[in-house]
Amino acid sequence: MEDIIHFAQYTHTPKLWQSLTYEDIIKKLPSSKQILIKLNEYFNLYPEFQLKLRTNLWRIHSNPVNTLEKLLPIDLWYKIDSYISESRFDLLIRKCKIYYIILIQSQIKDGINRYSKFIKDTTFKQFNTYVVNTRDNHLFYYAKQNISVYKEMERNINNYKDKYISS
Repeated sequence: MEDIIHFAQYTHTPKLWQSLTYEDIIKKLPSSKQILIKLNEYFNLYPEFQLKLRTNLWRIHSNPVNTLEKLLPIDLWYKIDSYISESRFDLLIRKCKIYYIILIQSQIKDGINRYSKFIKDTTFKQFNTYVVNTRDNHLFYYAKQNISVYKEMERNINNYKDKYISS
């Protein structure tokens, strides 16, 4: 799994703070074709990753070639692998896309939590001091606005994720 995450990060790392709108995020998510193009570059940098993709058992074991060769000759494993219906590249692309969606969702949750904490702290400070600071009021409403934007983005991403993962 670490290899898949490393490849996914090599291909694309979504950064929510660089995309202000839902449409920006959607445009920046890599397509299956873009992921496959990056896969060819990645194979040149990390040839051992290509060996792991030769069998579907790469998902189960960290060093499958050694383990498999001890059990049967590797040529037989290739034949066995060819009968498995799920394409290893489709699986890799799906796992990368799931990783990108999870990363975006965690960034959104972090943003909501950060602004919620600020609102809570500001509200607590205002009620305890009875002093209303104009700057704090502006920041308070700015934080509320950002939370609503993040929640809207979260809903949109949740609605879009199945379509993105299956495409």
